[in-house]
Parts: sequence; C-alpha cells; structure tokens
Amino acid sequence: MQQEEELKRLLDMLEQDKEFRYAVAGAIGYKEMLDRIAKVEEGIRI
Repeated sequence: MQQEEELKRLLDMLEQDKEFRYAVAGAIGYKEMLDRIAKVEEGIRI
C-alpha cells in the first residue's frame, strides 16, 4: 500500500509542479530523445 501512495504522490507532483516535471524530464534525457527524433524527421523530409 505504501508503494501505491508514493506512486500517486509522485504522479501528482509531476502533474502539478512544472519545475519538478522539467527536472525529471532532464534526468531521463527527454531533450536528447526529442533532438534525435527531430533529426530523423529531417532526414525523412529530404
């Protein structure tokens, strides 16, 4: 039960706290993934 409560709290924080959301995105390399996808898209358009 404690794990479920912790997960809910984490998800609530991601939803409500913009700075926390960006920090998590940065920690998992979200920007790098978006950059790679954009590069692939550019290659497809040519």
